Amino acid sequence: MRKSFEVTREKVWEAAQNGEWNKVINYLRWSKSEVEKDPQLKNAFNNTISGLFASDWGKIDSSSLVEALRIIYEFRNRYLTITDSQYEELIRFLVNHFQESDLKLANHYAKSLPNLDCSRKVIELYKESERKEILHRKSDKIKIDENVRTSDSQHTRSLFKSKQEKDFFHALRNIFQMHTVYPNVAVSSVIDFNSIKDYLTQEEKSYFFTSVIDTVVIDHSNDYQPIYFFELDSHYHFETEQKKKDVMKNKILRKAGCKLYRIFKHEGNVSISEFEIAIKDVLNK
Repeated sequence: MRKSFEVTREKVWEAAQNGEWNKVINYLRWSKSEVEKDPQLKNAFNNTISGLFASDWGKIDSSSLVEALRIIYEFRNRYLTITDSQYEELIRFLVNHFQESDLKLANHYAKSLPNLDCSRKVIELYKESERKEILHRKSDKIKIDENVRTSDSQHTRSLFKSKQEKDFFHALRNIFQMHTVYPNVAVSSVIDFNSIKDYLTQEEKSYFFTSVIDTVVIDHSNDYQPIYFFELDSHYHFETEQKKKDVMKNKILRKAGCKLYRIFKHEGNVSISEFEIAIKDVLNK
């Protein structure tokens, strides 16, 4: 909608009285140069904008309200004068409005008043989601982003819970040098659920998608098919709840036509070479 007539104080007040805030904002957009030259027209806009802040925003068309507040934000201090409390109300609304649909824009408004609770939340969310593109020799075909770290230290942990788990893994790697050995593999990554689901109870079906196999040997020369499955059990597996899970995992592997080897060491530490000897003997039988 283009300006086709002179903007007057009367037209501004009439639009405000009718709650036509998008029209008020359009009047302001059209007449910026006139506002700078006419203090009375500027005063008319400021009075009507104060009326907007005194209105029930729930009764105003959402898109019109958002547009009005964004223009007020842009024109404040130059064409418009609003109080600190009005400015805070404006920022709260825009931050909360754009948080779900446009986090970058919400962050833009949040930085105007970063000490507000809603602003702190959005600023942190934006930091966590922010990504930076890395340029490289194949950037024309491949785009690579990296996330922006929000912590100076890395909070990572080893794949292995104990030295024995790590030694057992190394023993399997030594034995299966022509294959790939993976630790802590999700059952759902290597077993076809649809082919065995009819043989499982509801509880077993739920466990299928949460359980992990300690070590899986993959034949990468045959479409990365899993060929051996190993579990390294501890005394923890004597507990009732864990025994129940072990039974379910055994059944899942059995119904999938796979053999699961469970290794349990008696007492003391077992060396990598001792693990190798035991596993080789079992596989050769």
